[in-house]
Amino acid sequence: MALITLTTDFGTLDGYVGMMKGVIHAINPQATVIDLTHEVVPQNILNGAYHVFNAHRHFAPGTIHIAVVDPGVGTNRRAIVIKIPEVGYFIGPDNGLFSYIFNNYAELEVRELNNPAFQLSEISKTFHGRDIFAPVAAFLSRGESFEHLGALLDSSELVRLENLLPEWHTAPDNKKILKGRVLHIDHFGNVISNIRREHLSHLGQKALITYARISVPGQLLATGIRETYGIAQKGEIIALFGSGGYLEIAQVNEQAAYVTTLIDNSVYLTQRVVQIGFPFEVELPY
Repeated sequence: MALITLTTDFGTLDGYVGMMKGVIHAINPQATVIDLTHEVVPQNILNGAYHVFNAHRHFAPGTIHIAVVDPGVGTNRRAIVIKIPEVGYFIGPDNGLFSYIFNNYAELEVRELNNPAFQLSEISKTFHGRDIFAPVAAFLSRGESFEHLGALLDSSELVRLENLLPEWHTAPDNKKILKGRVLHIDHFGNVISNIRREHLSHLGQKALITYARISVPGQLLATGIRETYGIAQKGEIIALFGSGGYLEIAQVNEQAAYVTTLIDNSVYLTQRVVQIGFPFEVELPY
């Protein structure tokens, strides 16, 4: 019996997630459903793409991943299911949400979810998570054939986000700059980029520890890449590779992505100064 994961931007205030689970269990009462996160930044496809890709490697082969970050719901954007051998299935909108999946797996098969036999009888224009994606996942978990779910698609025609990977640039003073962008702000206020360890693996350890300047330009700056949070002092801004292998900027025992300002006696205003998609750079003097 396959496991089903849920990744959405629905939050937990409303009953949307619960309704999706209700549909799944109505079709397959034995299904096991795991909430990966429902706190994707609302309608932010890039942030959703990060969550889906970052987490999927920690699940057993054959896991069914539903991802719903879908500002184009009800339009002509396609609903799709992806099958990757020895990995599992990915179900959601064709809007770039699976860009990192496409970028990392050459062997895959994609079908459009256009077979009404595996959808609810009434399809809302605004809630395909409940009416299309959840039923499809439930039928798959019950053993339904992937080939029956819909028409085969050419994966090269599917939507992909731009600028998925960081790129090296040479500044006018000959400094080398690896330019990426922010993918996620986690619960601790750490600023996580799309720069991974392998993008810097050709550089010597001394260069990374001593000379590298890691920044969100105009907002945050750290010098050198540390091994972990605990070796720095409280309040210090540091850079390190997090548990997912992504380069991040953190502020020890504080939140790097936020600034708190005293505005009136004991009244403080906390504002996020870094957003998803902001530039994130590594600069080296050579």
